[in-house]
Amino acid sequence: MMEMMMILNHLFKILEKGAKHKKKRANNRTDEDDDDFQEPIKKMRVGKQDKVRDATKPTKTIKVPEPIRVERRPFYAYHHEALILRCSPSSFLDTIRQFTEARIADVKSMGFGPVLDINVNYICTHLGYWLVRNYDEQDSTLNIGIIG
Repeated sequence: MMEMMMILNHLFKILEKGAKHKKKRANNRTDEDDDDFQEPIKKMRVGKQDKVRDATKPTKTIKVPEPIRVERRPFYAYHHEALILRCSPSSFLDTIRQFTEARIADVKSMGFGPVLDINVNYICTHLGYWLVRNYDEQDSTLNIGIIG
């Protein structure tokens, strides 16, 4: 019993020390105060000087779009470089196989039904890199190195 009293006494001392160190918040608010609809006080920057803007310089930079390429994309010979895949085809297929009937119906209703029929277990990343390098997205053509 004596040990229990000592432990409780020790805990009360710890709690009193913690209460002394806490910041006391002023609670001057009464029910008659109706400042809920007042604008908040705007914070002012202290110690920073206002920068003077040069009127001759524009405030925003304007990005110039890339010019449209008129020549064909040059042929890129095969150099054993490979794409870096972030998701293996087998994990993609495993995910699709775990879809519920409702999820499959949702995918089909969005117009992506053919994606569910993909059955690819391996992607040749070397061939993929070559295809990406030789595909001309402006003309929707694949440059296979034959000038014609």
